[in-house]
Amino acid sequence: MIDKVKSVFTPKLEAKDRAKVDFLKSLVLFSDFSDQECLPFLSFIYERSYKKNEVVFFRDDASQALYLLKKGRVELSLDIGDKDEHLYTCEGPSVFGLNSLIKDRRRDFNAVVTSEKASIYVIPHSDIFSIMDSEPVIKGKLLYNLAKTYDFMFERLFDIYRSNIGFFELRKVF
Repeated sequence: MIDKVKSVFTPKLEAKDRAKVDFLKSLVLFSDFSDQECLPFLSFIYERSYKKNEVVFFRDDASQALYLLKKGRVELSLDIGDKDEHLYTCEGPSVFGLNSLIKDRRRDFNAVVTSEKASIYVIPHSDIFSIMDSEPVIKGKLLYNLAKTYDFMFERLFDIYRSNIGFFELRKVF
C-alpha cells in the first residue's frame, strides 16, 4: 500500500531522463540505486562523442571525471617503456575511471577509444563529490559498490597469481 501511495506523489520521468536512469542502473556502480537516488546525477551527466584512437585520458592525469561508456569500445592499457600493455577492453554499457570517486587521485592507466565511434557520459569529479557531500545514503552506496568492484578485481588478481606463481612477487603489492 505504501508503494502505491508513494508512486502517486513521485513525479514521472521524461523519456530522456528515464533512459539515463535506466542506463545508470545497468552499471554495477549504480545497480542498487532507486530511480530517486539516480536523479541528482542527471544534471551533471555530459555526453561526449569520441572517434577511433582518441584518448579519453592518460596515465598520471588527474582523475577529474567518471566515465560511463554508453556505446563503443575503450581500451585500458598500461604504458611500459615504449609499449602499451593491454589491461581490459570496456564495451558499452560499462564504467571506467573509478578512482575519480577517491579524492586527489591520478589515473593508473591509459584509456583510448578503439571503436570507430564511442558515446561516453562524463560526470565531473567535483559534481560527484557535491552529490556525495549532500546525500550520505548515495555516498554510502557509491563507495560500497566501488569497494565491491575493487574486491572483485583483487579476487581475480589472486586467482591469476595462484595459477601463475612466480610471475611477480605479490608481497610487493602490499
